[in-house]
Amino acid sequence: MPVRWFAVKTVYRSTAIGKPRVTDGDYDPDGTLVEERVVLLRARDHEDAIRKSEKDAKQYAKETHTNPYGQSVVTRCLKAIESLNSLMIRLKELRHGPPHVWFRNQYRTAKLSTPFSAVWKRKLN
Repeated sequence: MPVRWFAVKTVYRSTAIGKPRVTDGDYDPDGTLVEERVVLLRARDHEDAIRKSEKDAKQYAKETHTNPYGQSVVTRCLKAIESLNSLMIRLKELRHGPPHVWFRNQYRTAKLSTPFSAVWKRKLN
């Protein structure tokens, strides 16, 4: 089976861990960041694309940093949601850019009244 380009969307949640060293008016103890990320990769089929994106997602989520309040921020991959066959991608467009082609961050409170999976299901439909 020939290898083709696929765009796969994954969803992540970043959360601050530990007690803050300082706080200010912008500090939200329940705050969290939700990120949608689309990467381009070569795969044999949609299942192969999802497998490869899950491996990439684990590596991407390993990165941690310290926020302005002195807390460690950790990221976890929630799910590989979609795989799209990218037939229209031209190779010259890929030579100068990373495979991470699109993302969107949304700030959310960690205390959602609706289960998180239901929120994303509504967004995708």
